[in-house]
Amino acid sequence: MPGKIAAYFSTFYIAKAPIWVKFNSLLFLFTNLMKRLFSSNFTTSSFIYSQISL
Repeated sequence: MPGKIAAYFSTFYIAKAPIWVKFNSLLFLFTNLMKRLFSSNFTTSSFIYSQISL
């Protein structure tokens, strides 16, 4: 279960980190999640990402 360990560690790290680190980490995790969800449909992911970034 390396994914669970990484999730617990990242949660602990984000809880102890300053605000800008929290924001960057959450943004990184969110973009990775989007990539995983929409890896099969790149046009949908790029469209959603463009809507979010606006």
